[in-house]
Amino acid sequence: MSLLCQRVLTTGFLITGLTIAGCSSNDKAKPPQPPVPSPSPSVSTPPPHYSFEQVKAQLLKPSDIGAGWKLYNVPEAQAVNDIRSCSLTVIKLPGAPKSILTQFGAPENLTKGASYATYVAVYPDEVAATKGFNVLHEAVTKCSKKHLVPSKTLSGKRYTLAHRDSWALTEDSVAEWTHLRGTEKNDYSASLSKLGVFYLMHDYALRGNVIFTSTYWQRLDPGQSSKTIEKRATEVLTKQLEKLG
Repeated sequence: MSLLCQRVLTTGFLITGLTIAGCSSNDKAKPPQPPVPSPSPSVSTPPPHYSFEQVKAQLLKPSDIGAGWKLYNVPEAQAVNDIRSCSLTVIKLPGAPKSILTQFGAPENLTKGASYATYVAVYPDEVAATKGFNVLHEAVTKCSKKHLVPSKTLSGKRYTLAHRDSWALTEDSVAEWTHLRGTEKNDYSASLSKLGVFYLMHDYALRGNVIFTSTYWQRLDPGQSSKTIEKRATEVLTKQLEKLG
């Protein structure tokens, strides 16, 4: 017999016994008890307001990411409201936030090592940052889950070869930041390279008046799992967002 059935039968026996016995005239009525005060509603803590200087000072250094990592100079022209998205596209944020763009590389990052880039937008207030994050959210939710990317010339002397592209989006929170992650896989022909698979972890986070975005990427053999890259990208992101507070 289940615990629930036992409780129901026991309750029934008690009620039956009380009904047969009735109430004694010697029973004294209990005085009314004072009402239990209802708990006061909790007051939510407003999100912090970050200054540009505060954010800049709290960004990770190469040594915070791993041994042998280096910081690379990024042309100022590339640091103008451009956020990386799926299939080599970028997202333009609204407004005129102050921005910081950084890029790091692990040893052998041009062959089989990892790379990491961040873009941080500091808005004057939370309302403007939330509006910017909504634009970002709308853009990444429109990314195609699977499609073929043709060969094409990018800006400057850069170009990309044809490859199969896949995209998966998740939403959660990290260190009290609203968080989106786009997991992207670029699968190139094995005739082009033994390391023909790129995994890219695109992270987008919002708290207060700041939008923090980053991309962690690495080349792998076709048969290698992306779990190690996903885990490492999460560790670096969490460390950064906890440091920002």
